[in-house]
Amino acid sequence: MSPLGTGYSRNTPDILLSRPHILLFLLNNFLTTRLTKQVKYVHTVDIMKTYSTAQVATVVGVAKKTILRWLYRKAVPEPKWHRNGGVHVRIWTERDVARVRKYKDQFYRKGRGRKKAESQSGNR
Repeated sequence: MSPLGTGYSRNTPDILLSRPHILLFLLNNFLTTRLTKQVKYVHTVDIMKTYSTAQVATVVGVAKKTILRWLYRKAVPEPKWHRNGGVHVRIWTERDVARVRKYKDQFYRKGRGRKKAESQSGNR
């Protein structure tokens, strides 16, 4: 038994000790292919389209600074952060882009500032 008390031998690579689901996948895949000579399960991953903040700004039709301003004010929900190397980046999905478009349609008027509230615009 290993000093970690996990039941794995000392020869097991550290990556497998830290991620037991990988070990189970490899073991399952090995057993099914060895016994039947064919893969029992097909593992597929749906890859959805993702965007950077600059790409979202281009798609929506506003400046990147405007998107960041909306994020800082919490007017638009924050997308998920991912760490790529030592850099944290926002990864936007189609759903996040739709939320930004909806907010823009409601509140953004290019070159004329924010829409005024109904009570203020009726006083003019």
